[in-house]
Amino acid sequence: MIGNVARFYEQKNHKFLIELFSEFVKECPLSKLVLVGDGELREEIEKSIEKYNISENVVLLGLRDDIANILMGIDVFCLPSLFETTNNSILEAQTTGLTCIASNTLSDPINITGNVHYLSIENINKWVDILRDMYYQNIDIKNREKCANQVKSAGYDIRDISNQLTKCIYKQLNL
Repeated sequence: MIGNVARFYEQKNHKFLIELFSEFVKECPLSKLVLVGDGELREEIEKSIEKYNISENVVLLGLRDDIANILMGIDVFCLPSLFETTNNSILEAQTTGLTCIASNTLSDPINITGNVHYLSIENINKWVDILRDMYYQNIDIKNREKCANQVKSAGYDIRDISNQLTKCIYKQLNL
């Protein structure tokens, strides 16, 4: 299971992702691509899925509020953005212990767990090679728990961030 959580907008580069998956599924025909999100390019993405004849292998989940549960059900997170600042999806995927493949266009690449591979979108074959290598790896549940702790220790725990924001607001209000 390969997953992606992103708005269906040009910058998220679903066109590349669909083409990548169409190449990967030739080698691993039982694989699935799970797309979470929606947006202005949904119809174009659906047509691309049909064009590559991979409709049976792609699941479009739309907008969801259970992202953590979905991420726990996939094996690899894939984000081939054309451009990006810090990406929350990469943080969420790392928190669930996923191996991630992302484009090297992120202006603030975050690799807290050591499980993120940043690649050029110029070489689709390299992406396919890494996906193939991951396809044959076993997912380690203990590693997933360790990764959640690593992300939290790096300062990305929602409770810690909420407390920092509250303190900042109080300070601004002189309270």
